[in-house]
Amino acid sequence: MFKIIEIVTDNFINIIWRILAGLLIIFFGIKIINIFIIFIRKQNFMKKLDKTVLTFLVSFLNIFLKISVFILVAFVLGANATSIITIIGSASLAIGLALQGGLSNLAGGLILLLFKPFIVGNIISVKEYTGKVSAITLFHSVLTTDELKKIYIPNSVITSNLLINYSITRIKRIDLIFYTKKDSDINKTKEVMKEVIINNEIIVDKEKYFISLKESTMFYQNVLLQVWIKNEDYKNSEYIIIEEVEKKLIEHNLK
Repeated sequence: MFKIIEIVTDNFINIIWRILAGLLIIFFGIKIINIFIIFIRKQNFMKKLDKTVLTFLVSFLNIFLKISVFILVAFVLGANATSIITIIGSASLAIGLALQGGLSNLAGGLILLLFKPFIVGNIISVKEYTGKVSAITLFHSVLTTDELKKIYIPNSVITSNLLINYSITRIKRIDLIFYTKKDSDINKTKEVMKEVIINNEIIVDKEKYFISLKESTMFYQNVLLQVWIKNEDYKNSEYIIIEEVEKKLIEHNLK
């Protein structure tokens, strides 16, 4: 009887020690991984990498190391290699079926890394969202909007929808519509707009501007103005140009 109690007690103490060891490994393992990730980010050879590749690799390395910690804990708790391989295989199948969307996001992340339709720092539009790319991770990409909002977009959404990258070219065109009086002189309107174009420092390639009467109704004339601006000036340039043109049109009694 006492022999049985001794065996049970020894096994219980052994299990308790294994659990404590596992918890300590998890606690200190994750702490060490976080410190290691910060250390790796600061290395010169990492700083030379493209930001897109860097964020993707760091994300992958972080996940891989943390999975390794939990595998080590399984060994400490007494699981043998065959059991762990079986569990990993079964878990992978179950997780794959349950997280098909996550796997498609992972595939999307790999596509973004390989084909690079955009990189960190580019300004892009996906569906109704526009912003600067601040990170590309395994499962999602992060956009920072003009209002400093962080938008997390699944990579599968990006790869399966229309993507506009405004940073590929140096300049972009903006189309502006202005309403003038019905009886206003269109030639005078063009002269006023041309004056704004010549004097406005935001507008580039000034010879490429385009002004045309788009529509004339019984109440107003609809005038189209197309000008080119630098990509880095896109945020507020439209409002600045509209304000200047509107002031000039009012000044010349065209509105």
